Amino acid sequence: MTHSAIRTIPLGLIFAGVALGVGAGLSVAAPVSFIAVGVAIIATVIVFARTRARSEFVVSAYWITFCLFSTMLADSVIPGQFYPFYGALVLGAVVALAVGGLRVDAVVVWVYVAFLFLILVSLLGYTEPIAPERLIVVPFGALVLLQFRSSVGLRTVAFAALTASLAVSIWVIVMAIQGDFAYRANIDVNQNVVSVYIGLGFMTALAERAHGYRGRRGGLATLLLVLALAVMAYALVLLASRGMITALLLASLALFIRVAATDRRQLRFFLVLLVVSALGLLLPGGTGIFTRLDEPNTLTGGGRVEIWAAIGEELTKSSPKELLIGHGFESSQRVVQRRIATLTSAHNAYLQVFFDYGVLGLALFLALHGHAIARSWAIRGRDGALILGLVTFLLGSNLFMTTPDNFMYWTALGFALAIGAWHGADADIGGLTPRDGVLQPVTPSRDHGPTGDEGNHAQAR
Repeated sequence: MTHSAIRTIPLGLIFAGVALGVGAGLSVAAPVSFIAVGVAIIATVIVFARTRARSEFVVSAYWITFCLFSTMLADSVIPGQFYPFYGALVLGAVVALAVGGLRVDAVVVWVYVAFLFLILVSLLGYTEPIAPERLIVVPFGALVLLQFRSSVGLRTVAFAALTASLAVSIWVIVMAIQGDFAYRANIDVNQNVVSVYIGLGFMTALAERAHGYRGRRGGLATLLLVLALAVMAYALVLLASRGMITALLLASLALFIRVAATDRRQLRFFLVLLVVSALGLLLPGGTGIFTRLDEPNTLTGGGRVEIWAAIGEELTKSSPKELLIGHGFESSQRVVQRRIATLTSAHNAYLQVFFDYGVLGLALFLALHGHAIARSWAIRGRDGALILGLVTFLLGSNLFMTTPDNFMYWTALGFALAIGAWHGADADIGGLTPRDGVLQPVTPSRDHGPTGDEGNHAQAR
């Protein structure tokens, strides 16, 4: 028998997420000072909240804040404004380790550490100045993973993902309306990146609904989730990101296959969602995606083929050592810049990781995601669906972007890995706890695993 770590997001939390998301998105018309005060109030509540999920609340606040300040508030970003979050997350992990230990998946720990060590090796001989953010973006996923100590916290972050994506979606729609539905929603932020932020919440809501609700309250929850999915789908249509829509279709297909294999009664929901999403093409601005597909550069991926060819040519000149451990940190960026002076991105995360960190680095990178997907199929219900949806979407986005350069990529991956690590007694995982000043493994009991919040809190203690 399996146990659910996240279980169903409560109806009140779904309603709050939808309301906050819509309100935040509409606040684009409000003065920035008003929004800053709101963020400060939320931060104060987190600090003084009487909850076991305080560190998870920090992750939630970071998720929402990062998405908003990378999109609708991009002009208001203050250098170093996210450093307090980093400090709070480090403090949260240290306190948890000192007080009661950390719940982790041993396989994830070893693969993650090996990947980070390879990145460290790639820095040998690197003489160019490096922005601090570039050094902490990959480890950030591990830092997020270490924050989760209760199933309440997992639900809180799922709520934050929905809230952030809805807020960004409403902002996109408002900007499109104000711009008379100009090309790609009339926003001056990278539309592909914005689509990633929306996609994370879309997959969260889709996975939440994929296994169905029951009863009268379940009908209301379903209605709210369908409306949220419709809003996010319309925003994605307006943004007309070919790559991200492809990634969403791949992730949705993975969830469809999972549901078909476990609960066929829910398949009709996917059909309803398909119809609702297709209606977005009939709304104002809905033809933008067709315009994008008809562009002459569609077959070349917007110039990506030339970039990939340049990196491929360099790979053919590589030594066995370079093929094994890579050419070094940010080497692919220099190759791209030599071919196209105005660009540095490889526009394909797998090619970038392969070139910079070699076959070994790519294997570790894929193993980290592959392990999460394997765990998702071993977990029944919404928990497994959410892992599968998020990780498949991230993998799909990597085909057309270097998404791992973005903090939200590792935040979402850390969240997905945390779900697997907190799944209860059926999870074949361990933990870390200090004993005599040395980290020792702790393996959860398979006979008396936690079945709810109380069990998870007991293990956290």
